[in-house]
Amino acid sequence: MSSPRLLSTAPVLPVTDVGATAKWYAEHLGFRVSVHPETPPHAFGMACRDAVELMFRCARSVGPSGDWDVYVRMRGVADLYRDLQGRGVTIVEPLRTKDYGQTEFAIEDLNGTRLVFSEGDDV
Repeated sequence: MSSPRLLSTAPVLPVTDVGATAKWYAEHLGFRVSVHPETPPHAFGMACRDAVELMFRCARSVGPSGDWDVYVRMRGVADLYRDLQGRGVTIVEPLRTKDYGQTEFAIEDLNGTRLVFSEGDDV
């Protein structure tokens, strides 16, 4: 008998408009998206890009946490940072190398959710 093995995680983010959120992730960050049910009002959505998956669930109210909500480890962080500039994406922390060795930046989506994109030796 083999040991249980955790394979991945996908954050489930509360949003007030699943359809608008899915559209924003597709248009601004290049995610493939789906919503359920297919016709509004949508109760749930998913966004996928490379090995990253985010889920959205409909909530009555949401607000910015002021802190990081999703931390994405990646390769090519400087290229992504350049790609997102001028595309209507709110960059809340500019690209820089932190004292813990990661090079990262943070954005905020239309719901106030903060995503950090990070690259370092441990990726």
